[in-house]
Amino acid sequence: MKHLTILLVVLFCFTGDSQTILKQAPYGFDSLSADIAHEKIDSIHYESKTVGTTLKALIYIPPGYSKNKVGEIIKDK
Repeated sequence: MKHLTILLVVLFCFTGDSQTILKQAPYGFDSLSADIAHEKIDSIHYESKTVGTTLKALIYIPPGYSKNKVGEIIKDK
């Protein structure tokens, strides 16, 4: 067991990064921007006949969605 522990420590100390960075992401890619339309996440409660109780679901509403237009909604529990 002692040898296995030493081997694992040596492997973790001397292994390099598993991936190399080919190209840096552009500056500001992870910042909010006012000129980009953003989605909305809303929650609903519904009565489940299978479980017999009220459940909560998160609903993703894509930018530009309107009840008057046909669109896709992704539901997640």
